[in-house]
Amino acid sequence: MTFNSKRTGISIIAGIIITIIYIFRATGQNAPPLDDIKEWATTIIIFIGIGIALQILVQICFHIAMAITIAVKEQNNDDKEVGRIISSTVLEDEREKSIQLKVSRYGYIIAGIGFICALISLILELPFLFAIHVILGSFTLASFIEGIISICFYERGF
Repeated sequence: MTFNSKRTGISIIAGIIITIIYIFRATGQNAPPLDDIKEWATTIIIFIGIGIALQILVQICFHIAMAITIAVKEQNNDDKEVGRIISSTVLEDEREKSIQLKVSRYGYIIAGIGFICALISLILELPFLFAIHVILGSFTLASFIEGIISICFYERGF
């Protein structure tokens, strides 16, 4: 697997973990009351913050582990050469930018469909909580699908 595939895979795993934790919180005994919009909004905002912090922490740890791995593999080379190898590994080129552009299109489509479905659910007078979770679920699914497609593109060679 390439560096970008591994980085994306780690992000997907972190996203799945935070989603599972949220599901347990939202369906558990400590879940906010179904009619309390403010409590649900607060819970979702807190989990978005936790998700962002977790992604940052995971990426920092991943980059540190990657740098250590390269340094150990290249221990016969001098420090400048090891630094050059690490820099060239994390450098984003036109191919990676092109892949991210293609992949983000899929994410926008999924998120947009989810938003429209949430609006339709409100038109059908379903509970607001359902609409909020449709939007949250579509954003989560969009992120997951973006990650899977980008791994496929990186490994396929686009």
